[in-house]
Amino acid sequence: MHGYKLKIRKINLSNINKNDFSFIQEALPKITKKNWNWEYLDSKPKGYSFIAEINGKNVAHNSFLVAKFILNKKILLVAKSEGSYAKAELIKKITGKNERVFGELVKKALQQMKKESVFLAYGFPNHLGHKSYLFGGYALNNAGIYNSNLISNFNYYFYKNNHRLNFF
Repeated sequence: MHGYKLKIRKINLSNINKNDFSFIQEALPKITKKNWNWEYLDSKPKGYSFIAEINGKNVAHNSFLVAKFILNKKILLVAKSEGSYAKAELIKKITGKNERVFGELVKKALQQMKKESVFLAYGFPNHLGHKSYLFGGYALNNAGIYNSNLISNFNYYFYKNNHRLNFF
């Protein structure tokens, strides 16, 4: 990117600034600060969020929810890509061409998470993100998805059958 400065940064989740949070809300319009903290900051383990900026302007975002999975008696960190977003028009306006900013963001995010022992990252990108995710380091795989009516209709099942959940 000649003449333009691309910076990709991992967001400090405990001290996210107003400008970054407003940008993230463009990708996740219904998220509130309270929801954000619950999903990304207060969860164990904490999530990840990355922003790409060109010449100081936020142009792309990718966040990850992280969970612990157990496989062969080992605890693994697994990250699900959430709320990815790139302002292609703004990128083109600043640079004068279609730059692969989102692909670079994905690549940097995956590299950083790998350094921090994330075993697997996955996502379900829309058709606009496929090339960027592949460029960034993902592999495109077809996977069988199994759905449980109990999980997808959890509230209905319990209300219909007058079951009560006692957590304590």
